[in-house]
Amino acid sequence: MRPIVHAAFLLALSLPAHSAAPLIERISISSQGDQANAASYHSALSADGRYVAFSSAASNLVEGDTNGAVDIFVRDRQTGTTERISINAEGQEGNAASGIDVYRSEAEGDYRSWDIPICSQPDPESDLVCPAPRNHGIGRIDALAMSGDGRFIAFSSRASNLVADDTNNKQDIFVYDRQNRTIERVSHGPGMAEANGRSFLPSLSQDGRFVAYLSAADNLIAGDSNGEIDVFVTDRSNGATERVNVSGSGQPTDATTRSARISANGYYVIFSSDSQSWAPSAKLGYARNTNVFVHDRKTGQTSAIDNKRIEFFSPSAMPAVANNGEEAVFLATPFQSFGPSCGGRINDYAYLQNVNRKTVVPLEEDYYRYFSGMSGSCLVLATLPQYTPIDPGMWVENPIEAFETIALSGNEHYVFFNQARHVMRYDRISRSSEPVSYDPAIPPTGPAARDHLGGVSADGRITSFTTDSEQRISGDDNGVADIIVTQSAGDEDTVDLGVEFGRYKLSQNGDDLQLTIKVIN
Repeated sequence: MRPIVHAAFLLALSLPAHSAAPLIERISISSQGDQANAASYHSALSADGRYVAFSSAASNLVEGDTNGAVDIFVRDRQTGTTERISINAEGQEGNAASGIDVYRSEAEGDYRSWDIPICSQPDPESDLVCPAPRNHGIGRIDALAMSGDGRFIAFSSRASNLVADDTNNKQDIFVYDRQNRTIERVSHGPGMAEANGRSFLPSLSQDGRFVAYLSAADNLIAGDSNGEIDVFVTDRSNGATERVNVSGSGQPTDATTRSARISANGYYVIFSSDSQSWAPSAKLGYARNTNVFVHDRKTGQTSAIDNKRIEFFSPSAMPAVANNGEEAVFLATPFQSFGPSCGGRINDYAYLQNVNRKTVVPLEEDYYRYFSGMSGSCLVLATLPQYTPIDPGMWVENPIEAFETIALSGNEHYVFFNQARHVMRYDRISRSSEPVSYDPAIPPTGPAARDHLGGVSADGRITSFTTDSEQRISGDDNGVADIIVTQSAGDEDTVDLGVEFGRYKLSQNGDDLQLTIKVIN
């Protein structure tokens, strides 16, 4: 006779609960749900996607916004509240723009405005009416960075009243602490010496401890004599600042640095530079001006990304590096790509590469070696620039230059980038891409609109971006660019089930099994 066996145990199962409908939410609104009355520019996400930091020229997102300047805001998607964080510890609003990098201006003496003031005279008896003097320049949308928990936000600002004793009249890098309601300036030299040049393009480690940024200042560290824009990392725990666009022997780059980003763990910094003095890949290509490097802050070594596919690395797009320091994603132009760029993005494509290897993986069709016999031309229209105010003291050429970036999700499963006019998500497992800035089942129609990647959540499910399309959100009729968050269609939520096998029993002859299953939650 076979024994009758009884047993009981628990088994935890993770099963898909449902296929989520596409989630889309407008972020650039007030706590009362009011649409922004002016354009919003760039955004960053916390690791779980709950908090969204963004820059906006709107004056109706919070009460008491009277500075007439671009500000930085944080939207809590869980509570539906919007707060402004480009303020000082006393809550006073900044007296100049934040989140806009003014890289050329009359104030700096390196920009000549084409705008000729035209005075008017309503009638012969009246005096001439002339526009008030104003400073003109060229600006680009600057990066924002948020720590994983949403507590710290790093941004650039021209304001002089965010911290005490800010008298350098330069654009600085600040970090706002949402928990303690404090703000600190991190772009300073030894002994809190004020930077003597502009700082921009901040990025943060996941814990908010390390801040990487670019600066034209030469007094942030001792011995900075190369006369170029460099990459610096400031440790907020002790205030120490180091320059990282250096070789293993400490030699600084011999040309300007264009963009940079620190890894989530703070150990690595990826940057693009025009330097060719210690770049093996600079020998490739007849006009290779910009190269991409990865600096290991632990060992002090710097590696150049080297491959034979790329002719031009994007000089302005912000690259990204994985936590192991070995995998990099960047935008670039391949050899023999199709057509002229004409100042647009048609020649910039997304790539992934192991820093220690020479094989690059294109994440989209890049037309490498295609159309080698074709040529093109661009029609250039000579028009006077138009201007838009970013604060009462500065007008920049309009439209403001867009911020371009490529990003890795925190789990390094996905790569996000702009393709043509929309944001794409590349799945490294399936090696396929899908749009995330619109529902693939309902593609955009009507006038062409541009989407620009902002931030991504750690799991890659939530994406923020800027769009000037009014088709993303029902009731969007404010006529300006907004910040949108989407959760890609097809993402699945999981539910943990405790399953109790209450008893199983073998029959006398061993041919049958009786099994009782009970779901206990």
